[in-house]
Amino acid sequence: MISGRFAAARTTIEYDLRRYAAANPKGLKVTEDPSQGGSAEGTAWLTRVVWRYYLLTGDKAFLTDAARTLRPWVEAWIDRDPAETGLLVDVTEWMDHSRFFLFPDGARVLYSNVLFAGLLGTFSEIERTLGDPGAASRLDVMRTRFVRAINAVLWNDATGEYDNLSLWGRRDERSSSGENALAVLCGVAPADRAKRALATVRSRNWRPAGSVTIAPPMTHVDEHNDHNFKVWPWWNAVEARARLRTGDIEGGIWLLERCAATLEDEHYPGLIEELVTPEGVSEGGHAFLSAAGSFLDAVFEGLLGIEVLEPGCARLRVSPNVPESWKSWRAQVPLPQGDLFLTCADGRLLIRATDPRVKPCPGLACRNQRSGWRRLLWPCRYSDSETRRRFPKRASRPRPCPASRDAACRPRISLASIRPTSVRWSSPAMRCRAGPETDAASSPRWRGSSIAGAPSFSTARRCRTAARWGRRAA
Repeated sequence: MISGRFAAARTTIEYDLRRYAAANPKGLKVTEDPSQGGSAEGTAWLTRVVWRYYLLTGDKAFLTDAARTLRPWVEAWIDRDPAETGLLVDVTEWMDHSRFFLFPDGARVLYSNVLFAGLLGTFSEIERTLGDPGAASRLDVMRTRFVRAINAVLWNDATGEYDNLSLWGRRDERSSSGENALAVLCGVAPADRAKRALATVRSRNWRPAGSVTIAPPMTHVDEHNDHNFKVWPWWNAVEARARLRTGDIEGGIWLLERCAATLEDEHYPGLIEELVTPEGVSEGGHAFLSAAGSFLDAVFEGLLGIEVLEPGCARLRVSPNVPESWKSWRAQVPLPQGDLFLTCADGRLLIRATDPRVKPCPGLACRNQRSGWRRLLWPCRYSDSETRRRFPKRASRPRPCPASRDAACRPRISLASIRPTSVRWSSPAMRCRAGPETDAASSPRWRGSSIAGAPSFSTARRCRTAARWGRRAA
């Protein structure tokens, strides 16, 4: 989908859904064959891509059919926690054949549990979208239980990251890079733990070719095992996405560069490698096609910071996480019915969309990169005189932009917009130095927009600035 092949993505998703529909979720068992599907992690990944497809296309009929297939599997895995401890035990997942061989003994594994917590959150959104708030609330409660249990049992304050697994109450303190990254991406790790975990992974797992899967090496499997102390570009892209979304731009870019370096491999030039040694030597020269999807996902969500806020791309948020040294850059992102063009020239970010469903935002958004605050400026409801009448105190005491007090706020972006007629308009008051975040949303008249980050204001001043400059063209 990230590459614009939406029809092919739909075919692939429907193939997987047919496999799930043909199987019995009550027949779950530990297996060494991940191709059977239905595992906790497999269900989580499939649900994620179903939700992504819906957000991009807005196809609610597809979402309804997919949810009908996936719902019994979600319930089956919920039943695997009858004591409501908030942790799955003896899971069936793709790492069975390579890593642990320990699940029948009662291991609580970080990987499947963080993915399942993410699954509960995603399926809650699906149920809410399909008009069942009761089911959504129930899943929210379960997700909270899993998040608490994972943080209580698998977080290791001494090492500063989440343990690989817990077996009979004993900790496996090996550092799993991909799993800790997933704890961040699935919303399991609070902000302080997210940064600590990624810092620990950097210190324990990073090698010249990237971030190794697990460190130190496992001793209960062969040292040449493909998941034992190896660099998987696929997983490095996942970690890069986590780093970019938490402000570690340098680390995220470095990992993406390590992924891209495997494109030069002599076996399959132009394709990302399956795995390499910590020093970067190819082992077998196998191309890993899905690694390209993981890489592009890190670029879409992490580097460019694109988030679909309303189904069908009716509203997008763009918050690039690019290095400060990138003064000028361009990106073209495929959407289901057009493209999204991002152009940054001398610190000014312009956005243009050719997908007719993407309309300019009736408000503005901004983010301070250092402190992390974020606020949307919603559509103006009152005229300038009405604002003074309704909010006399606030209107008479305009507050300075928080970003003006933060010299480290980068990159420096001013407000700019483009209408289909290429008439440009901007507001001098919005040229405060603020982090780059934009919000493109619905309007019946515009087909594309280009909005760069703007400062945060109080409610009254929000209305005043929108009323005063929101309709000014120059």
